[in-house]
Amino acid sequence: MKALELWNKIPAFLRWLLLFPIYLLITCVIGLVVRITVLTGGLPLPVFNLVFPPLMAVISLFLMYHLAPATKLKLLIALISLRALLIPLFVFGFYMHFQGADIDISWNEWWSPFIGEILTLVASIWLYKYVKEEFV
Repeated sequence: MKALELWNKIPAFLRWLLLFPIYLLITCVIGLVVRITVLTGGLPLPVFNLVFPPLMAVISLFLMYHLAPATKLKLLIALISLRALLIPLFVFGFYMHFQGADIDISWNEWWSPFIGEILTLVASIWLYKYVKEEFV
């Protein structure tokens, strides 16, 4: 992987500065390609809600691990923990009515995002264990 070799030649402080912009650029391109697949009818929305979050989480964490100059495993733990804490926001955040603080959606509207987020957490933990065994 010549690109990764070139990346590692850049000074560490500059890699930290470039880490998030490069990460965002790569994940946005991948997300756009997957989203176009859904919009063109290649994948039904409930399946998309199940597959897309774990796929993007694994790709994102793998990228962060390889692009971060130092403290790679700590960064993965922090990102996985943050994602786990935000699961309720990702699932219910767009549906909540803050005036009455009630959720007036049915199980059919939020089951696939909820299960998708649980799968994301499982996939993220699996990736952490894989990286720890293979690369450390």
